[in-house]
Amino acid sequence: MIPRAPKFLAAILLAPIFLALIARHSDSLDQFLRDNLGTHAGRLMVTYTTIIFCFMAGALWGFAARSTDGKFRPYVLSLLPAFYMLSAYSIGGGYRLLVLSIGFLLLLALDIYFKRLNLAPHWWLRFKLPFTAITVTCLIIFQFITFIHATLALS
Repeated sequence: MIPRAPKFLAAILLAPIFLALIARHSDSLDQFLRDNLGTHAGRLMVTYTTIIFCFMAGALWGFAARSTDGKFRPYVLSLLPAFYMLSAYSIGGGYRLLVLSIGFLLLLALDIYFKRLNLAPHWWLRFKLPFTAITVTCLIIFQFITFIHATLALS
């Protein structure tokens, strides 16, 4: 069973993602973000999901530190998300949401690896699977809405 605190906090962590998704579809909410928070739906989605990605990737280092065999592999693998994110930010902004989506899926693969080594908590994948599915779905929907808006603006 997933402890109550991570479940509750994950719901809070997802709120800005939903806000950005809704604001991307709602001009008035997007304008509210611009006027009151100095941001907009796109910036909120990219910046916030990047922060969440890095936060979740940081757990891998903790998992690697639980390894008692002294091997380098868990530590090296725990560094991969940082290098992935560096490359994601060297790609043009139009593809950043897609790159982030792929990054969350790759991060999940690393979570599975650490779980198989028994370095992650027993509940970790039950927590990460729905969290990743929701986040990736929101990123893809956001990218699709952005594509539709750009296509309609060209016609």
